[in-house]
Amino acid sequence: MDPTSFAPVRAVLDGLSQLVVGLADLIHPLAGASATGVAVILLTLGVRALLVPVGVAQVRAEIQRRRIAPALAELRRRHAGKPEQLARATQE
Repeated sequence: MDPTSFAPVRAVLDGLSQLVVGLADLIHPLAGASATGVAVILLTLGVRALLVPVGVAQVRAEIQRRRIAPALAELRRRHAGKPEQLARATQE
């Protein structure tokens, strides 16, 4: 089965194609024959820039997890075999 025959996938691909073509048309006076390649590069940089805050949040969360890991390990050791007490102590 061809994935592009699935309507939602086809719609997304068509939209992305139109975006690249539109951006290439805008860039064509500056980049000439390389306009499509430059458009793809600019879109890639744009997506990566949009993902930077997500990456920063992920790093902060990992630092927080590492900071509280020893305390959680101690709670797990102290409340081994008592899941209700462990859940209560973890929430505190």
